[in-house]
Amino acid sequence: MKHNEKDVIEVKKPSIAEGLTSFDVEERKKAGLTNDTSRSASKSFLSILLGNLFNFFNIILLLIATVYFVFSLILEATGNKDVVLKYIGFTKYVFLVALFFNTVIATVQECRSKATINKLKLVAESGVEVIRDGKVVSIKSGEIVRDDIVILKAGSQCPADIEIIEGHIDVDESMLTGESDLIFKKGGEMVLAGSSIVVGSAKGRAIKVGRETYSANLTEKVRKLSSTKSQLMVDINHIIKINSVALVISVGVVIITTIAKVALHGGESDYWGSEDMALNSVAAWARIVVTAGSFAVGVIPSGLVLLTSLTLAVSIVKLGKKNTLVQSLYSLESLSRVDTICLDKTGTLTDGTMEVLECFGYKDKEEAERLIKDLLGSMDDFNQTSTALKNKYGVNENVKYKNKIPFSSSTKCSGLEYEDGSVLLLGAYEYLAKEQEDLKLAKEAALKGHRVLAMTYNGRLICFFALMDNLRSSSGEILSFFYENGV
Repeated sequence: MKHNEKDVIEVKKPSIAEGLTSFDVEERKKAGLTNDTSRSASKSFLSILLGNLFNFFNIILLLIATVYFVFSLILEATGNKDVVLKYIGFTKYVFLVALFFNTVIATVQECRSKATINKLKLVAESGVEVIRDGKVVSIKSGEIVRDDIVILKAGSQCPADIEIIEGHIDVDESMLTGESDLIFKKGGEMVLAGSSIVVGSAKGRAIKVGRETYSANLTEKVRKLSSTKSQLMVDINHIIKINSVALVISVGVVIITTIAKVALHGGESDYWGSEDMALNSVAAWARIVVTAGSFAVGVIPSGLVLLTSLTLAVSIVKLGKKNTLVQSLYSLESLSRVDTICLDKTGTLTDGTMEVLECFGYKDKEEAERLIKDLLGSMDDFNQTSTALKNKYGVNENVKYKNKIPFSSSTKCSGLEYEDGSVLLLGAYEYLAKEQEDLKLAKEAALKGHRVLAMTYNGRLICFFALMDNLRSSSGEILSFFYENGV
């Protein structure tokens, strides 16, 4: 496919009755304008393994092991297998145990994270109904193409970024925004992929599909494994780098010193403990290499790195039991450094329900209660706010009205029109209250942290309602824990 092939396909606005034709659908499939979001943004297993194997610490140990191994091969090739067995046996490679465990621990953790992250998908693969060639067709959400006419129903999830053409719905966008309040959507407004349809039904055109949707971009950011610098690992690597400079100098000194000893005392078997040494002796050079290598291994803080990895691994296992996803081994250190957490209250500190605290600002309390019952009686579906009002005042199931007035984001209110033409509205006090004295009264309640609604009848203020979100029973304990830990 050419780089700009998607741009070649013209945007089409099919009618609701006909939808796209089969030719239009095939054309868009060939151009890649489908709702497929299967591409993985995480690293491959091989790249994870290589990244953990060839870090600065491991490279130094691998170089030492390589020198041992190559020198052993040379000795065996020259008929000195006995020297290899004596000086460069299996025990000389024990330092690779630290390398092995460091690599395994980090690789296993990242692979577990990769498996979990790959499952993260805000839009579930489910069946949807679209209109094509004038017929309603059931397809998988991944088979939707751009410009498809999609039918949205209560209880389903929006599969793409869709512009509503007909109908109106209440959607839950909490998976995208974190806000649990239902949002009213009508013709001309956009419903984002990943939103849940709670109330109503509508038909709309798929504007963005696949990896172009807002939820797909959000998912990509979550799934992407960006390498963050761990101060702990930076400090350890800094120590290793300093030691590496000292290592090169020290190993050079050790080699020169050992060569000098062999030259001066090579013929003194008592000095070497078992046999004579000479610079032309294979055994002498084997001892020089092993001495230098052992000294180099001692300079590298392999125990420090292994102990750090084991400590982090144990901590991550404990977090895993609490359903916490840790993307990399050293990201746990970032958690320990947190001193500020930003969060909103809705659904985090609160349990998603509301309670009516009081009705105030009224001139006739009985009239206020009668009118709110009428308004609640005209509703087919209840959100948190209307449920709280219903629990407090009940409903008038026999209310007679001519029209419902749906909630509008521009007027911030909803209501009903009675048969005689009079209008009852409930909404944000900033939009419905007109008098400065009334606004001042509402603002005083709002400053206490309450949600304040105004109710009007034919433009006349009836009363205000003050509501409060119910806190989770554990919120106090959780916030106290953070406070006690300096967050």
